[in-house]
Amino acid sequence: MSLINEALKKAQRQRNLEATPTASAASRSATAAVPTDMRNASHRGSKTFPWLGLGLLFLGAGVAAAIFFFFLNPALQPATTSPASSAQAIPPPKPEASPAVTATAPVARPTPVQPAPVPSPEPAVSLPAYVAPPAPPPSPTPDPVVGVTITQEARVYAVLDSLRITGVRGLGFEARVLMNEKIYRINDMVNRELGLRLSEVLPGLLVFTDATGGTYKKPL
Repeated sequence: MSLINEALKKAQRQRNLEATPTASAASRSATAAVPTDMRNASHRGSKTFPWLGLGLLFLGAGVAAAIFFFFLNPALQPATTSPASSAQAIPPPKPEASPAVTATAPVARPTPVQPAPVPSPEPAVSLPAYVAPPAPPPSPTPDPVVGVTITQEARVYAVLDSLRITGVRGLGFEARVLMNEKIYRINDMVNRELGLRLSEVLPGLLVFTDATGGTYKKPL
């Protein structure tokens, strides 16, 4: 019995010795684990606070924008549409087209055509034969007209004969002639109808020229 008890005691002591290092190791690991968890928790907390601040910042900005758009800016508020304007105008129903009634025009009956009376032929009247009137005798040919120059010359000399020359002063272009109580100089018009002009004054002689260029002389 004593041997068995001693063996049991040895085994118990051996188990206690084996269990003591394990417990110490467990206690060391537990003590080591506590600071590690605390460090991880503090590290996670340091990372969480910045993100939480950013989230609060974005939330405040969204609330401010909502207040601005819905309360401070009435122009951006949705316009309230009245039911009268929103409702679409319903077109009135189109009246059904009534069937067209085709009026039949009365058929004109042809009137009987009566033959026109045929006039009786008139008796033929015999007319006398047409006799042409005798031709009139030929008119005598007029005599040839006397040349214009002869008539112009006669008229010019008739005018020259009617002139009353009462005085002559000077010769050439400076000459002056008193005719019919009027003073004439060289190239002055004596008779406008014939175009007669005083063209030259010579000793004892006056020279005239008409519109045709003919010259006429009148002694003093």
